[in-house]
Amino acid sequence: STQLPQYAAEVFGSLVVCTQPRVVAALSLANRVAEEYDGKSVGESVGYQVGNANRATGTRIMFMTDAALIRESQRDPSLKRIRVLIIDEAHERSLNTDIVIGMSKLLLQQRPDDFYVVIASATINPTRFLQFFDRPQSKPLEVKGRVFPVTCIEKPPPSN
Repeated sequence: STQLPQYAAEVFGSLVVCTQPRVVAALSLANRVAEEYDGKSVGESVGYQVGNANRATGTRIMFMTDAALIRESQRDPSLKRIRVLIIDEAHERSLNTDIVIGMSKLLLQQRPDDFYVVIASATINPTRFLQFFDRPQSKPLEVKGRVFPVTCIEKPPPSN
């Protein structure tokens, strides 16, 4: 969620949009990535667009809710400004996420040479997405995560 947009911005040098299913995630990721990317405040190199809030003028990396991207597509159906679209947390299926995935398939057909899509998920079955997008050149990339031990500590109920 924090590294892919930065790598894509460096490689492609143009607008990278990372969608999130929730407002809180989009805002917190924008803040974190702005700090990591160039140490500037949100709204300069890294921005966000959620609901009616927009701090993304001239940014290279923008975090948006799925709904905000759908609204953006109503203004600009070909999403000309966006070079890379990262659909993050794709396993959290919703109507908006499904619409964004469908839009991205159409945009890949319309802009095969200058539009790229990354579907990111910790738990999704990549085979279904590969079949849906039907792009032989697309390959799944699995990144192994670290598993950390979790200890549950429960406080006993009060004895009154």
